[in-house]
Amino acid sequence: MKDKHAFEFAFRCFLDAPCHTLSAMPTRFLSSWLERSWKLCTSLRHSIDRDVDAVVRHDPAARSRSEAILTYPGLHAIWVHRAAHTLWRRDQRLAARLLAHGARFVTGVEIHPGARLGEGVFIDHGMGVVIGETATVGDGCVLFKGVVLGGTQAIPCMRHPQLANNVVVGSNAYKMGLKRIQFE
Repeated sequence: MKDKHAFEFAFRCFLDAPCHTLSAMPTRFLSSWLERSWKLCTSLRHSIDRDVDAVVRHDPAARSRSEAILTYPGLHAIWVHRAAHTLWRRDQRLAARLLAHGARFVTGVEIHPGARLGEGVFIDHGMGVVIGETATVGDGCVLFKGVVLGGTQAIPCMRHPQLANNVVVGSNAYKMGLKRIQFE
């Protein structure tokens, strides 16, 4: 009860105090920032929905969306990758690599922050999945345990496989080098 009163007091002080930071902000900047934030949240929500839908659609063992959200390490790895990829694109390379490294430690799925993953990608039983820096995994792809999308050259260029949309890659498949793989 004491914490509740402390929170209410702090909140009232915040509301009653003159807000010099917000009033000093140009209205255009504030509305632009709010609009960008809303678009980002909407985009993120859409992406999360597509990822969860992919789990429920491709794995008959997933009994509910809640179960998928809470217990699928491949899904967790994809979500952390999306955050790491955003950092990578913003040239925050070390932070992106550290985030990806933490996800690999927790989930057993290694996705380089530079890799591009489409929406609705499903990594089933993700242990041992490796996706290299220049790899692309298209929308709706399914990767099973142990899949490696690796490079063959040690020079900075496109050197990893490029999966088109809706490709299924079976367990322990090794796709090495720059190859375009599509659903036939």
